[in-house]
Amino acid sequence: MAISTNLERRIFVSMADPDAGRELCDLLSGATAPVYTADVSLTDGTDLVFGTGLDAMLRWSTADADNHTLVIALGDDNQSVHITDKGAIATDWNVAANTHPTVYIHSNTTPATHYLAIGGHDGTTAHLDVRGGTTLALRVGGTTLVSLTATTMTLTDAHNIVLGTTTGTKIGTATTQKIGFYNATPVTQPAALTAQDTTITHTAPGTPDFAIQNLTSTSPFGFVTQDEGNTVLRVIANLQVRLAEVEARLESLGLVAAN
Repeated sequence: MAISTNLERRIFVSMADPDAGRELCDLLSGATAPVYTADVSLTDGTDLVFGTGLDAMLRWSTADADNHTLVIALGDDNQSVHITDKGAIATDWNVAANTHPTVYIHSNTTPATHYLAIGGHDGTTAHLDVRGGTTLALRVGGTTLVSLTATTMTLTDAHNIVLGTTTGTKIGTATTQKIGFYNATPVTQPAALTAQDTTITHTAPGTPDFAIQNLTSTSPFGFVTQDEGNTVLRVIANLQVRLAEVEARLESLGLVAAN
């Protein structure tokens, strides 16, 4: 690998040992060089530059005086980094150039077509993309919690969804969005229930009698006892109240439209 005179000078002057600097330059230039058995050091803020067009750089940056850090800098022509088996290092990846830094982690089975792409952050959206495979699995401690395919998201057994207790969480943010349960076809929010009639009023039975006998078949037709009739009215009124409560709860959850 040939290196520019400018790069050679940058490497050479940054080395603590000038002789080591010359040897490193020879190594990067493709010339015969010794094998290093000790550390090779670059001083702070010095770049190790790759490519004849200064395409990528590696620097221990001190730009943040409080938190020095290692920086990989990529040229504007293609901001891609590929991680692969050394046997595939010369592969033509056949991936379009990226304008935002993107890391490709390749499968060792078919590295050219099977990989995980991470990054591509354009200031609004970042990407996590499985290519050539079928599933993205999220694991903790070696156990899969969630798996994603092109059409499904599976939460494995004994893993729960825990929600906040202050503002809460919505499932669906508009009534036109569709949802279905237990393999039912997804639908939009169901219409409101039929409006409830006025709740009946009645005289409370002296002793509730839920064992209703056959109605009398002589004029006038009716209940055998007054308590039986008043008990039926009580049950009807109770059903009205309870159905109204069910309706209110369904409406509060958004499962049916409000009346």
